[in-house]
Amino acid sequence: MRLRPSAHPRALTALWLIGLETDPLESGQVCVVELFGHDLDTAGSGCVGAGIHPFGDSRLRHDHALVSVSRNLTDWHIHTVEVDDNRTRFFVDGELFTESPQAPERQQR
Repeated sequence: MRLRPSAHPRALTALWLIGLETDPLESGQVCVVELFGHDLDTAGSGCVGAGIHPFGDSRLRHDHALVSVSRNLTDWHIHTVEVDDNRTRFFVDGELFTESPQAPERQQR
C-alpha cells in the first residue's frame, strides 16, 4: 500500500488485513502498518507498528512490533507484507523492518 500519513498527534494511519472469518474465533489480524502522528518527530522520523493481533483466535499469539525507521515517514512510502507457510514479513519501500514467525492467513480457512 502506498501511503503518506498525517503527522497530527491525534492521527492514525493504518492498514489491517483480516482473514475469512466464518467463526468468531477466526478473528486474527495482520497489521501491515500503523503510524501514529504522536510517534513522529518534527523531521517526520519515528516508529512504525506492524505485526499480528490474535483477537479471538487462540491459534495465534500477539506479536506486534513498534520499530524505529530512520526516514521521513510523512513522505510517500510503500508498505507491504509477505506471508508464507512459516512467517509474516513487513517492509517499508522494499526494506524488511520486522517479521513474525506466524502465518495467520494459512491458519484461517
